[in-house]
Amino acid sequence: MGLDLVLPLVWTAVLVLAVYRAVRSLVPVLRKRREQRYLDRSGVRARGVVHSVHPLRRSPEGHTVTVEVHDGRGRSWHAVDTSGLGGYLVREGTPVELVHSPTDPRSVRVERAALPAPGAGFYPLHPRRRADIGPAVVDIVAPLLFLLFLTALLGMELLAPPEWNTMVTDLIPLVFTLIGTALLVSVAGRALGARLVLRRHTAEAEGTVTDTWREDGDVHVDGRRVSVYPFTVHFRLPDGREVHRRHRLTSTVHRTFVDQRVRVRYDPERPTRFTVRDFSPGRAGTVVPVIVGVGFILIGTFVTLMFLTSGGS
Repeated sequence: MGLDLVLPLVWTAVLVLAVYRAVRSLVPVLRKRREQRYLDRSGVRARGVVHSVHPLRRSPEGHTVTVEVHDGRGRSWHAVDTSGLGGYLVREGTPVELVHSPTDPRSVRVERAALPAPGAGFYPLHPRRRADIGPAVVDIVAPLLFLLFLTALLGMELLAPPEWNTMVTDLIPLVFTLIGTALLVSVAGRALGARLVLRRHTAEAEGTVTDTWREDGDVHVDGRRVSVYPFTVHFRLPDGREVHRRHRLTSTVHRTFVDQRVRVRYDPERPTRFTVRDFSPGRAGTVVPVIVGVGFILIGTFVTLMFLTSGGS
């Protein structure tokens, strides 16, 4: 089989794999969003009590809980809420307010929990009402769109009239320039977003590391993945509420150990969004994309100028 036949087959396989990965990642998110929309429109409000709290299992969302639902008409049943309760740790026996599906009473979303102090009322848990589709779009759909764009360029070069081939070939190096620019914009956006988040973290508390482990990160150096060290933190607010969830950032250098005491900074209005003081994410997640982005921009721009110069002469 000649190279002219092998390359299109390989490229088709890569494209099919990318489409499959995108669909596989988006379908659960879209299904969860549909379920939450249904509860928003048709959910039946009820009260209940937290029956049991499931282990955190290193979740970025929070604990899954089993609640005993009371419908106010003498009926009660157990149901499981997997939303994570926005990162709050709601203990067994805590009264809660929730909504459940009228067609499937075991489909529930706990929305408010009683404050620990007797008679202090209920506080909103701020569970994410609808699954956030943003990360899936950025991580999956954006690379897929790039592959489709590159496929269109290659197809134009194969199928376009001969007089167009030179123009299409000249456009291909610009793809590297676009990739490099996108990497730099992504790094700058993350840095700006982190700075804006830290400005809102004006309150402090003492927390405890409850779990720590090692994962393979997304950054490669010398052909190997750089390891990161996620961890989960538990801390208590002045009014008795508890937060227990995975720290939103991972680090290549910041390693913690179980039962380590840490200083937590959080947003008083949304305390489940917190950062740990003295946390350093490490430079690999920033320096490597910047180096790759600048390299792609230089290569793409240089090759494009070479094509234009040779075509003009």
